[in-house]
Amino acid sequence: MKGHVKDDTLSKSVKNAVAMVVRLSDSLLVKFARSDSNGFFQIEKLPIDTYLVVFSHPNFGDRTFIIMCNKNDSVLDIKNVSLPIKSLMLKEVAIYGFASPVYFKGDTLIYAADSFKVKPNAVVEDLLKKLPGIRVDNKGKIFAQGHVVDKVLVDGDEFFGKDPTIATKNLPANSVESVQVYDKKAENAADESVETEKVMNLKLKEDAKKGFFGKVSGAGDFNKFYEGQLLLNKFKGKQKISIFSFGSNTLNSQLNWEDISDYGLYGEYNFQYSDEDDTYFSTDNNASGIPKTLKNGVYFTDQIFKKTKLSLNYTNTNTNIRTKREVFSQYLFSDTSYQTKLASDEQKTMQNNLVNLSITQKIDSLTTLTLSSHFKYDKGKGSYNESRQFINSEGASQRETIIDNSNQLTKYDVKNYLSLNHEFTKKYRELTFNYRYFINNNNSNALLNSANTYAVSESLNEIKQEKTSETGNSEHMASLTYTEPLTKKIRTEISYDYTADKWQQDKKTFDFLNGTYSQLNDTFTNSFTNSRQNNRAGLKIYYDTKKKFFAVGVRLRQVAAESFNIETQQKYSQTVNALLPYATFRYSSSSYRSLYVSYSTSSKQPDLNQLQPLKDNTNPNAVYIGNPNLLPSYNQTVNMRYSFFKAVTGNSMWTSLKFTSINNNISNSVYYDKSTAKSITQPVNVNGNYNGDIELQYSIPLFSRKLEITPDINSSYSNSSNIINGVNNSTKNMSWNAGGYATLHADSNRIEISLNGNYGNTFSQTTISSSSIKTYITANYHASISYEITKKWTVESDVKYIYKTQQAQAANVSYYIWGASVNKKFLKKENMIISIEAFDLLNQNINAEQTVTDNVITYSKSNVVGRYILLRAVYKFNSNKNADNEE
Repeated sequence: MKGHVKDDTLSKSVKNAVAMVVRLSDSLLVKFARSDSNGFFQIEKLPIDTYLVVFSHPNFGDRTFIIMCNKNDSVLDIKNVSLPIKSLMLKEVAIYGFASPVYFKGDTLIYAADSFKVKPNAVVEDLLKKLPGIRVDNKGKIFAQGHVVDKVLVDGDEFFGKDPTIATKNLPANSVESVQVYDKKAENAADESVETEKVMNLKLKEDAKKGFFGKVSGAGDFNKFYEGQLLLNKFKGKQKISIFSFGSNTLNSQLNWEDISDYGLYGEYNFQYSDEDDTYFSTDNNASGIPKTLKNGVYFTDQIFKKTKLSLNYTNTNTNIRTKREVFSQYLFSDTSYQTKLASDEQKTMQNNLVNLSITQKIDSLTTLTLSSHFKYDKGKGSYNESRQFINSEGASQRETIIDNSNQLTKYDVKNYLSLNHEFTKKYRELTFNYRYFINNNNSNALLNSANTYAVSESLNEIKQEKTSETGNSEHMASLTYTEPLTKKIRTEISYDYTADKWQQDKKTFDFLNGTYSQLNDTFTNSFTNSRQNNRAGLKIYYDTKKKFFAVGVRLRQVAAESFNIETQQKYSQTVNALLPYATFRYSSSSYRSLYVSYSTSSKQPDLNQLQPLKDNTNPNAVYIGNPNLLPSYNQTVNMRYSFFKAVTGNSMWTSLKFTSINNNISNSVYYDKSTAKSITQPVNVNGNYNGDIELQYSIPLFSRKLEITPDINSSYSNSSNIINGVNNSTKNMSWNAGGYATLHADSNRIEISLNGNYGNTFSQTTISSSSIKTYITANYHASISYEITKKWTVESDVKYIYKTQQAQAANVSYYIWGASVNKKFLKKENMIISIEAFDLLNQNINAEQTVTDNVITYSKSNVVGRYILLRAVYKFNSNKNADNEE
């Protein structure tokens, strides 16, 4: 046991304070020690037991602790033992239970937040970046043990809906007691492709749930750039009220990755790799375009009656973004190749309103009813202008296309859930009924203006059309699950669920004639419906002990689907049966070491756009047509995760391995017209697709944890199939990345230096072209320093270096992004901070990307927010009178 003794009033170190260790069972004095001239003490070789520890000094009152030890822990650091003056002698006892910074409780991974040092005024996102096995990318997406975190909760509840960044970017890190990570059954688990979701729960400290806390901040350069923010949290008993507002036109746009995906803010060329897509991505660190964002929300939860809990929140988001992009693409074939050059200008405006309501009713001690509803309404408009040039294999320009599109859309989604859970008096016997009802509607109106100029004939081909689209969907799902314990360690689960959904899509295209869009174009007009009935029955057997958990089960599923083409009166019917086995094994030799292995199968249904046999010429150079004969895909996935944490040394390691094989993968058959560079794409089922990845991270603390080094290595491999001009094509992508980070705390934590980097190599090859073998390198290096000059003044600086080799006849990319800030704390509690912040001082920030997709190599460059300098003022307020909590 070690620690530091100080004066409670003056915060000065106390010399010669006596620490007496008394065994609680018999009041025997076991050991004692005195604090040195700097107030530090240390007592070694204490037997495992429960002790009463009394700190005493003639000039001060006593301070008493109860210490409960266990065999898995060997060091207790009581960082601050505050001795009160005698006139204010405290009548309190602090109880300390040894806890590891990282440990498992069942299948939940728990991080003790206070065990990880973060700088003053840090937010939850800063804390997450310190946790072993947790990674936060620059878009706010959170990864745990190599997998995306689907949902972030605060004390078990959604915080402002499903937006994780509201909590992670705004809640103070020192308000969090622990971070919990676990897997749970997804709300849409009847969709076989998403059976579980990874959840992160931020458990707040009790002190943080009393009174109120929040912050107000504003920043600007008095010319162009600005940021503003308000966050207020108020607690009273079990009632919680939160208000949030944010506005910005900087890179800190406060858009989470789900917003970015929903609004399409990364443009059409930022492909992402998924289990069932044929694309591999190489993304940059920055969102493209110049954003403007205004986001507001209110959150309320309360135990309104003795057995009734109510949660309600509303969020409004207004977004505007303008993106200018230059794209160079190279198309490779077995006998030739061609290129395209594109310049585009896109502007999007979107307004989003989201309401979430949840009521939990405890009917009796064994029965709980939960009702929840989610309503989302979107309204937006956009414009897109493009100039594209087609260059043949000899380097001659053959065609130029000008596109001018505009569109307006409205969309709403309603999701309702009901869950009734009854636990019996017999342990583990349980009956659960779930019902959900979804409805959504999407209406759009667009204008397409396109003109093609051909170099050979100098002819002009024009398209002027108005396009309307209305898509609607409704879904009902009911499920019943019964769990029965067979023995103390073995139990069985029987389940059945039924899902019925119906889609309808009505698309119309009108040609421009006699000054109006009045001529119906039958080629691009169609009405289409699709309905599905899904029956699924399952059986699962559990074996559960303190250290071992094993589950094996199987689901039998039948999907009866029927599609109807209203225009042609054609009907497409299919019935697909699938056997979906799965197994899970978890072994925890201790609270700090865990092995997890799983095998799962899933099946993904084609969506409506993939099924409807209608030509879509929104991009006249790349026409898309659906395929009503598509079959569901069938996936088999093996997952393995292993992690441990050593409490004594602080060393930790986690590794993950994943492999997925896909049958009947929904891929594309693409026909390229090599003379005009136009294409027609249709989805088809293919086999031979698989992918895998492995990652290893090891954390090594040195010099009493003042220095922490964490190397990281990962590798991935994928094989995907598609059809190009009637020929089967296979694309292999292999990549590896090596990197890590190091953090140094020096001079009593006044100096923090962080270094991290990543060096990666990607190899890509397609069978359709021998010249498609490509290898390129990406490297990212980042260094940052924070120095607390005095208690009031802090300076910070960070530098990023990015390097990429390019293949699509473009130059290699390398640039630096340098940022710096100076901060000063004001007021008695130091809860006002004035700072000057600079981003991209060298004005080199760009967004340059390269993607390899089947037989196409694409290089794109887009505009981003460049250099700016802000003057920022932050005021933090807290009803807690302890000044320590204001930092």
